[in-house]
This record gives sequence, structure tokens and C-alpha cells, in this order.
Amino acid sequence: MENPALRRATPILLSRDLDETILFYDKLDFRQVARYDDYLILRRDDVDLHFTRWPDLDPKRNSCACYLYVEGIDALYEAWLHVGAVHPNGKINDTAYGMREFAAIDEDLNLLRIGEQMGP
Repeated sequence: MENPALRRATPILLSRDLDETILFYDKLDFRQVARYDDYLILRRDDVDLHFTRWPDLDPKRNSCACYLYVEGIDALYEAWLHVGAVHPNGKINDTAYGMREFAAIDEDLNLLRIGEQMGP
């Protein structure tokens, strides 16, 4: 193949307890796709999040993060705010680079930055 192309990326985040991760992300409307001893795959719409079990994880030292591009960010923000998933410093805002964004965080302090492009 002369011009290889990347098609999709999926983050692998850390989880101290996969059962707790399932419960948290269920509130965000993610559903379990696959579960193995130390690995979990969740999906919502076209987004997959993978989790590897890391029982000794110190959440304060976790630097895992990913960026989710969405449509309908205001409604998503309100829903995730209602279930307590929005990061305390992650209120929704408009950026200088043309994105409307907010941040969410799970119980293991995995950071999810959420964004929707403003305008064309």
C-alpha cells in the first residue's frame, strides 16, 4: 500500500476495579462490548473506550486522558453534570481554537475532554 492511512484510535484507560468502571460509565450511557479478566471494552455510539485493570493504581498519579469529539455538546454536558461526571474545573466553555469544550473525570481520575467544533 503506497499511502497508508490511520482510520481510528481508541484510548486504553486504567481501572482499579472493572466492575466499578462499568457502573460509572453506565451513567454516561456507555455499554459493555467485551469483558476479559483484566480488560474491558465499553461503547457509546461510535466511541469505544478500553480499560485495563490496574489494581494498584493511585488515582492522584493517573495521567490517562482522551479527547472525544461529539455532536450536541450542551445536552451532553447537562446530562453528565447531572450524574456528577463533569470535572470541577471542566465547566463548558468556548475556546479560541473554535471548539466548545468541557472535561469529565471518572473514579480513577481518567480525564475525558469533550469537544464540539463551533461553526464550519
